[in-house]
Amino acid sequence: MGSVKGLSPNQKKFIELVSNGTRPSTAYVQAGYTAKTNQVAKICASKLINSPKVSKELALRKKLVLDKNTQRARKLAKRLDVNQDWLIGQLIDTIEGAKLVNQWGNVRACIWDIAKLTGHAIDRRELAIHGSISNEHLMAIDSSKLLRLLQASQTDPMPIDEENISHEIDTKDTIIEADFRHKESGSS
Repeated sequence: MGSVKGLSPNQKKFIELVSNGTRPSTAYVQAGYTAKTNQVAKICASKLINSPKVSKELALRKKLVLDKNTQRARKLAKRLDVNQDWLIGQLIDTIEGAKLVNQWGNVRACIWDIAKLTGHAIDRRELAIHGSISNEHLMAIDSSKLLRLLQASQTDPMPIDEENISHEIDTKDTIIEADFRHKESGSS
């Protein structure tokens, strides 16, 4: 694997041991370094892990392992025919089991996951309102009308990240013009 050049044999052995799950202090001694006490080995191992070449090689190895695990997971999901229907079925089973033992946090989390899978909820949205709104204006807004406007903006047939929806919200003596912009975050 040795992607980083200039590593000593002891550093290579240390990296190999740590990458395979050996405690850094134990790996430090097994790699051929000497330490008078276990505490000294811990400190020296920590310094070695944080050295530029060793930390870079450890990061490269960790990325390689994660990439392999991601590929395995995708292959397994394809082989097992994991799809949206299967995932929702598993979440519903989890909800039913969690209800039996009063794990309401798990029930809520599963419901949220189902909402995300089915497109009823998006993790991150941005609501930009141009202009200033005082506390008095906020208190005067008709909540039910605002809720209807927000719901209408969610059911718009145009793709949500391309559409800007402008509405006027009547208050007692002021009209607030709000420009609702919905943007999905870069990650899914």
